[in-house]
Amino acid sequence: TTPASPSPSESSLASDEPISPSESSLASDDQTLEDQEEEEPTPQPVVPVKTKHVRRTKITPIKRYSYVPKVLDWAYASFAAPHKAIRRELSAMVASVDEIRARRRNHKDVEAWQIVYFCEWVVDWFGPAIRAHHDSEQELFFPFLATKLQEQHHDLSDAHDEIIARLNAVCGICKQVLEKEGEFESLGQLQDLQEEVHCFHNFYCDVMYEEEKTMPAQVRVHFTEQEVTPILEQMYARGGTDGLARGLLPSMMLGEEQCWAAKTSRRLSRSLSKPLRKSFSKKVMPDHLNCIVAKRDAPFLDREPDLERSQHSSHVA
Repeated sequence: TTPASPSPSESSLASDEPISPSESSLASDDQTLEDQEEEEPTPQPVVPVKTKHVRRTKITPIKRYSYVPKVLDWAYASFAAPHKAIRRELSAMVASVDEIRARRRNHKDVEAWQIVYFCEWVVDWFGPAIRAHHDSEQELFFPFLATKLQEQHHDLSDAHDEIIARLNAVCGICKQVLEKEGEFESLGQLQDLQEEVHCFHNFYCDVMYEEEKTMPAQVRVHFTEQEVTPILEQMYARGGTDGLARGLLPSMMLGEEQCWAAKTSRRLSRSLSKPLRKSFSKKVMPDHLNCIVAKRDAPFLDREPDLERSQHSSHVA
């Protein structure tokens, strides 16, 4: 909450008469105006305005969900397989930022590399992965659904725009912290990050559960698995090796071995072209495990990890 501005003093409130300048001050002002007409004004340096971070007394709590679908089939998996990966990444993001906040609250050391790695994970991988997922949905999946659903097609564009706006807010704070090499400007900035992450988690999960409750039934009626699968394959093969490295498929593959969502992910990975499948198994997946996951979980690590990357890898902008 922004602190209230100081109220006027009692003496100023006691008088209703406007305060007017004296004649001498008016004459002085006229002379000053004449001088200004003769002399060029001296330009004043522009002082950058710093964002004021206000300490919060309470952070928005994380929502818990317990929705269980009636039917676990290909139609539900087409939505829930990527959603499961996104939920896992959201939960990990919440855990990491909460760990940083808890350490500060308990006066425990938080190394700069822990904060830098976490913020790099948000800016370099998580943000691009979520944007790529939503671009694929907007450009491929939703137009495909609209070919048959038409007016029944549930337009989620507004919700998706809100997701990206909230994601940008989280990434914006992380970029500011990276500019300071892992230093928060104040406790208020750390609390701002924690609040934005919590709100982003809750809103995103609300949207995903709404999709899972409404869309699979419509897809099941109007489409076949053979019609939907090629669209999903296109979504996760976009951008070649670089697209795979930036995308959700590595996270989707890390689901529980016996989970139907993980089986869907494995089927998608097998549908990749032979060169992409080789690149995925030999480069993309090892890099994801050795670098991406390590950065995400950096606040919990006891020592700085050795982030070994494959030769093909580069810093993701």
